[in-house]
Amino acid sequence: MNNVERARCIIQEFNKHYRPMPCCCPAQNNVVPGNVTFTIGTVTTGLPGSQAAASITGTYPNFILNLTIPQGATGPTGATGPQGPQGIQGIEGPTGPTGATGATGPTGPTGETGPTGPEAITAYGGIYSTDPVQVTINTANTYEEVALDETLPSQNVTYEPANNITINEAGTYLINYDALLSSTNTLTGYAAVRRNEGNLPATVTSGSLSTTATVPFNGVIIQELNEGDVLDIAVTGSTTDPITVNNGTLVVRRLGD
Repeated sequence: MNNVERARCIIQEFNKHYRPMPCCCPAQNNVVPGNVTFTIGTVTTGLPGSQAAASITGTYPNFILNLTIPQGATGPTGATGPQGPQGIQGIEGPTGPTGATGATGPTGPTGETGPTGPEAITAYGGIYSTDPVQVTINTANTYEEVALDETLPSQNVTYEPANNITINEAGTYLINYDALLSSTNTLTGYAAVRRNEGNLPATVTSGSLSTTATVPFNGVIIQELNEGDVLDIAVTGSTTDPITVNNGTLVVRRLGD
């Protein structure tokens, strides 16, 4: 029960049991004494430790009681109530920093052996000339060797005799050749790659040469070669006039057995 309710109960009890004694005094201002009633006016809470106070207002026979009641001391802390239900899950927080790298795990089992790769190149080489080479034709239609005195890195081939490639490992070879034939006179020129001084038929090239006409000599063939075979480039003409070979090149590469 709060202070207002408590004060109201007191006044109700007072009004219920209080009966004023008859008064012998004459009525004043035509007012006859009778029952007196009290009602609650204002109830103010005072500061803790202050004195209670009361005041009466109104006019006879209806008076109003105004109270000031000090605040009581704080009571002892009550017992802890039961735990409430779990609240809803909060929003997800930001991602934390990356942790340290863990230790390296054990080595896994060895995988299956893969398919066999292509066969390695076991033999290759080449000869060439950066300067124009003039070839003297001693007999018409008789092939003469072209001097190619520069050599490329090689394996399992040699460059002896000079201007030649000697095969040291038998197998299937890719043969690449290139040159440009010219002459100061009009004639039919021929060029070929030779094996052991015999023309490889697929490489034979011919054409008309003159002061204004040249014959390109180039191509690629695949050829079976034996150990000890000797390769070179040779040219000839329909006359004994000299033939000039520009940028002559002969390269071989072993493909396999």
